[in-house]
Amino acid sequence: MDSGKSFDLERHAGFARLVLNPSLNAYHWADIERSAAEILTSLETAKASGVIVDLSSLDYLGSAQLTLLVRIWKAIKASGGRMIVLVTAPVVREVINTAGLSTLWEFTDSLADAYQKLGLRSDGGTRMTMLLPFVGVVALMGAIAGLCATLFRAGNLDARLSLLLQLGFSGVALAVGVWMVIRGTGMRKKFGIAMVAASLILTVLEIMNAPLAGSAPPEQKSEAAGAEKTESAEKAGAEKEDADSGKGADAAPAKGDATKTAEPKKAAEE
Repeated sequence: MDSGKSFDLERHAGFARLVLNPSLNAYHWADIERSAAEILTSLETAKASGVIVDLSSLDYLGSAQLTLLVRIWKAIKASGGRMIVLVTAPVVREVINTAGLSTLWEFTDSLADAYQKLGLRSDGGTRMTMLLPFVGVVALMGAIAGLCATLFRAGNLDARLSLLLQLGFSGVALAVGVWMVIRGTGMRKKFGIAMVAASLILTVLEIMNAPLAGSAPPEQKSEAAGAEKTESAEKAGAEKEDADSGKGADAAPAKGDATKTAEPKKAAEE
């Protein structure tokens, strides 16, 4: 934090923290007006749905500084945001109460409580619902079920479609696990690491099983072999019949020619 500045604005995902520095109490009206313009411009740029106005470093609040707070509150309210005022000094809180603003603003005495009021974790991180881990577990179960079905040839499976589904489920589980590792803490982080490891192992098994998935089940192989054998036998029989019929056609004219040759020979002998 720069003590020479009158304020510091921290931008976070979904919220902002505006810290007013003690140097603000030494500013005159012109300086405060300039600081007010900078603060309002920064808040408008941040477009935060929640703003924590941190007054914990102030031990005094004059009328000019109080007016600045009112302008900040109106700007946040006009943009549809929410303002939470962090106050630790009793004197500052008394000035705000005397001005009749204690019923208009939300107050807190710790940063962790301010985060919780905004629906965040105590360290300012985004809270993770149980929906994401549930989606990850369902995706893992889907990948395992698809792999088992492929290994044991359950039903007539389309190998390519089965592999795509398995990889899709594993990919979802991997994405959820990575997100939990990055955003989670404690047991959630450990659960995310386990999910990443499980999804990677499943992906490797699915890829290794891909060539086997392309072959037909044993029952389909025997049926295909039987059909091919029957077709070959029928084709051989048809070729034999064609050969026999051709032989008979060639033999008939030969017999007729022999008869014609024998008749002139007999006439000559007589």
